[in-house]
Amino acid sequence: MVSIKQDFNLRDFEDSLSEIADQDPNLRLPNKIKAEVLGGVAALAQLIVTWSRATGADGELQVYARELDEKAFSNFAHTVTGLVALNMAHKIRSAYGDKVFERGAALERSRPFVEAMHAKSLSNLREYSKTTIPLLCIDNARALRLPGRLYKDPENVRERAEFEDLLRACYDVVGPDHHVRIGGKLMESAARLVYEAFVNTHQHAQTNVRRDKLERSVRGVLVGYRSVLSDRLVDAAENHRPLQDYFRAWRPVDPRMRTAQFMDISIFDSGAGLAQTWLAGKNQLTQGIREEQVSLERELQAVYDCLKKGGTTKPGDTSGNGLFRIMEVVRRAGGFVRIRSGRLSLVKAFAYAAPPLDPDHITMEDAMDGGAPHKARSWAEGTTISVLLPLNRGADL
Repeated sequence: MVSIKQDFNLRDFEDSLSEIADQDPNLRLPNKIKAEVLGGVAALAQLIVTWSRATGADGELQVYARELDEKAFSNFAHTVTGLVALNMAHKIRSAYGDKVFERGAALERSRPFVEAMHAKSLSNLREYSKTTIPLLCIDNARALRLPGRLYKDPENVRERAEFEDLLRACYDVVGPDHHVRIGGKLMESAARLVYEAFVNTHQHAQTNVRRDKLERSVRGVLVGYRSVLSDRLVDAAENHRPLQDYFRAWRPVDPRMRTAQFMDISIFDSGAGLAQTWLAGKNQLTQGIREEQVSLERELQAVYDCLKKGGTTKPGDTSGNGLFRIMEVVRRAGGFVRIRSGRLSLVKAFAYAAPPLDPDHITMEDAMDGGAPHKARSWAEGTTISVLLPLNRGADL
């Protein structure tokens, strides 16, 4: 059984993916999970999707708490983890005892949480999440599909300028009174990042590598604020080596500041993944990377091709700058980016005032060990892009 701890981190994520790859059919989730490291909640959502696709109807979701009563189960349903899990699971029961939950009825428990996402004021989401605003699309469930803040109609994502308004509204809710005010070019750049990444999920997240419509799919944006005591930064990386190195280099813009403050943003989807989408779009793949035994080097190059300026998977479209723009936003902010897709777990950390990216040659490190990616990680469905954009970072020493 794949059993997730309440204190979930990225090492747990990779270990659990390995267990899923070993064909363990059951997934046990606590009704309360703390996943505060970079992109932790999005990583857990990606893990759940991977488990569901790997096990299908044989897989069983087990929810546990000391006493899984109505309140405890509702608490689970009112989280990103719970909503994604209840949607992707085929069988659901209590981890203790024999209580079985019918999927439709269980998913209905999430309705207050979903309605808060769609409500006129984002402040309603504070009841469910104190530091992160989640905006999810459950594509196979009509009532849960398209939050109006992301879509102006069922076919069209909102304009880029509207994403800037959205981010401001998010940080008005999750940013405490004493936080560094976010404005100017950083907010504009962050909005561009979210817009470009979400447009990519809109285009690719609902079909597999053969462009068949997926029976169940989920995607979304998680907008968070993080404030960490500067002398606790390295510990906050939770043995994630490249992130530890990034935090060691962090210095405040004002020596009197005792906290490091960040925008923490994730965009995730349950589609075919970056490399598979790229290779299929170039007519170099028909069945899938694993089915056709594509080498890790070719998969990595496909991801790099996606990140290059001008790289595109859309026939007849020569713009192809969306993912390159994302990397540029993180570079200009002196931030940190993690991409998890297929067999690759990649990161890139940028120094303060880092030089411009080479538009034809972008490389990343292995997310867990650092250095050039050379080891195939266990398969992960879809794509997750998580970034930390520092709000009060000064020059590196």
